[in-house]
Amino acid sequence: MEEFLIHLLGFVVPALIVFATGYFTLKKYLDFEQTKILLTMKKEIKAATIPLRLQAFERITLFLERISPNSLILRMNRPGMSAKQFHSALIGAIRNEYDHNLSQQLYVSNLTWATVKKAKEEMTRVVNVGAAKVKPNATSLDLSKMIFKLIAELGQNPSDIALMQLKNELRKTF
Repeated sequence: MEEFLIHLLGFVVPALIVFATGYFTLKKYLDFEQTKILLTMKKEIKAATIPLRLQAFERITLFLERISPNSLILRMNRPGMSAKQFHSALIGAIRNEYDHNLSQQLYVSNLTWATVKKAKEEMTRVVNVGAAKVKPNATSLDLSKMIFKLIAELGQNPSDIALMQLKNELRKTF
């Protein structure tokens, strides 16, 4: 009986060694293939999202340019507008531009989006303060002058600050 067990172990032990070697080799190969597939998928996702991220940076840049005082005032001013009408037009334009670009926050960092949002809020605040400081019968020209005065008092255009943050993120990302 003892001889039989020794003889049996002579077959079983090498079979177990071959099985373990095959198992670990196959497991290592399958893990490597899975990693390779994941890396390929990540590369494909990155290739697909880079154009979307670049487009988001472009759209946010355009948004910041469109809400900057120079662009906004020139674009929204119509001859014969009162300050009150002009105020409503400016606030509406800022809100519409922001709403139109709201989804772009998915493609930038939280810090950059917070800076963009702050630029929008600051520009809205400047327009509102400017409207409150002009006389009730003021013209759109009077409001424009007041807005430019308030921006000058700030020292730096809020859109420019956000644009610098956006450019910094773009340089770090790409």
